[in-house]
Amino acid sequence: MKKDRPDWAKRLKAARESIGFSQRKFAQLLGINAGTLLKYEMGDREPGFNLIKRIVELTFFMDSFQLILLLPIQLQHASQLFLNSTGP
Repeated sequence: MKKDRPDWAKRLKAARESIGFSQRKFAQLLGINAGTLLKYEMGDREPGFNLIKRIVELTFFMDSFQLILLLPIQLQHASQLFLNSTGP
C-alpha cells in the first residue's frame, strides 16, 4: 500500500516549485544533498528547525525578489487598463 505524503512535505515541494528551482539547485542553496531534499519532499524524513528556517528565508526572499522584478510589468499593465477604460 502506498504511503500518503504528509501535508508539510507537499507544501515543501510546492514552495520549491513556486520559486522555480530544481531539487538539485534548491538543495545546493540549502546546503544539503539533493537526495535528502527528495526524502523530505516524499515525507520519508523530517527537516529540523534550522533547515525549516532556511527554507522559509529562501522562499520568502525569492518570492519577494520575483515580485520586485515583476512590479514594473504589473504597473505598466495596470496603467494600460486605466487608460483604456471607458469613463462614466
